[in-house]
Amino acid sequence: MSNTTNNLEYRNSEIENGINEALQRNINAGLGKAGLGDVLSQEALDAKESGEIEKFDEFAEERIKTKEKYAGRNLAQEIYDLNIDESLPNEEKRQIIAKALDCRLDQISFDKDEALSGRDIVYHYGHLDLKYIKSADGLILPLSVDDYINLDGLKSAENLILPQSIGNNIWLRGLKSIKELDLSDFSIINNFIILSRVILAKYKAELEKKFPNLVEKFSWA
Repeated sequence: MSNTTNNLEYRNSEIENGINEALQRNINAGLGKAGLGDVLSQEALDAKESGEIEKFDEFAEERIKTKEKYAGRNLAQEIYDLNIDESLPNEEKRQIIAKALDCRLDQISFDKDEALSGRDIVYHYGHLDLKYIKSADGLILPLSVDDYINLDGLKSAENLILPQSIGNNIWLRGLKSIKELDLSDFSIINNFIILSRVILAKYKAELEKKFPNLVEKFSWA
């Protein structure tokens, strides 16, 4: 199995948390190997000899290339237009989607385990109900999601890196502030960005100024 397809084996360990933090910051900054030592814990630095950091370094570099390859594309619409037969087994759907998007089979996910496996997932078929997640630390979402994403459990958007495109709504009703909300890479959503009524009323003008391309997409529920 290649480094880029390794799962996040130590999700609850301090080492893995440190590596994920570095990975998130690198992806957000568009960096590959630069600056890892600035954000890792000592335990994570000590793990360097085991090769864990290098594995995530390679993942970060692959992810950056993937983001560039699919930038500006509405993948959910592209797959919708294929009119894939819903009765087909997932493995057949996977082959159709991978061929259409020119990506590997293991870059297509069909359930939460696959979607959050830590691989460079290009496309998730279906929705992602992740309202049980309380922190975005270490959260690596697919590049594109076919249906909705529910992240209502997040109170802060710190370290949250959203997909580039979403076929339905994204639910963020738990946010208490938009301070850390970064939608700079989030270019296509077919429905709405759902916030709480209080937060939208409080920050609506700021959101529209900060993200003019998404003015009509902010809503509340």
